Amino acid sequence: GNTEAVEAWDGVLFDRFTQFRKVMVEGLGAHGDEGLRLLSPSPGERVIDLGCGFGDTTQQIAGMHGPGGEAFGVDASARCIETASREAEEVGRDFDAAFSRMGTMFFANPVMAMRNVKRALRPGGRLCMVVWRAKSENPYFYRAEEIAGRWLTHPDQTDEPTCGPGPFSMSNADTTSGILKSAGFEQIGLTRCDKPILLGMTLAMNAVAIWIRYRFRKKINW
Repeated sequence: GNTEAVEAWDGVLFDRFTQFRKVMVEGLGAHGDEGLRLLSPSPGERVIDLGCGFGDTTQQIAGMHGPGGEAFGVDASARCIETASREAEEVGRDFDAAFSRMGTMFFANPVMAMRNVKRALRPGGRLCMVVWRAKSENPYFYRAEEIAGRWLTHPDQTDEPTCGPGPFSMSNADTTSGILKSAGFEQIGLTRCDKPILLGMTLAMNAVAIWIRYRFRKKINW
C-alpha cells in the first residue's frame, strides 16, 4: 500500500509545502492550467480532483463548470484534506471527469489505483493528469540538485519516510500509456507542456527553494 508515502505527505512534506505554499502552488500553476484547458470541464459536470493537496485546483474546477456542476477533492493526506475542507469519504461515483495535477505519480500500485479511478467515472468519462517528464528534462529539479550537491552533504541512510515511487515514476510515455491501458482506459493521448515555473519572488526565496528540492530529493527519496 501507500502507507509510507502517506506518512511522508502527512508529515515533513505537509509542513514544508505549508511553509512555502505560495511557491509550491503558484510554481505549478501554469502546468495545471494547461491540463485543465485540455480537460475543459463542461457546465453541470461532476469532476474529481486526485491528489488535490490544498484544494486550489478543486476550487478552480468548481469555478469552471458553474453552479450546476460539482468538484470533489481527494487526497491521501488527512492534513491536506483538513486544510482543503474536503472529505474523501463523501466522494461517491459516476463522475464525468477526473483531474490530477502532479498527484498520480506517487501510487505504490499505479495500475490498481487507476482502475479505481476508472470505476469512479461514468461510461465515457474523461481523465486528464499532469505528470513530470524525465528529471533531465526538468531543470527545476535537475539543475537545483546538481548545484546544491556541490555544497551540501546528506546521509546515505535515513529513517525519514519516502513519498512512494517519486515524481518521475510516470516520466516514460510508454510506461504511462501501459499503466492506463492496463487500467482499462482507451483513446490515450500524451501532450508535452513546457512552461516557466516559479521558484521564488526574491533571490533568498530562490535559494531556499533550491535547498528544499535538494533535501526532498535526498531525504524523502525523490
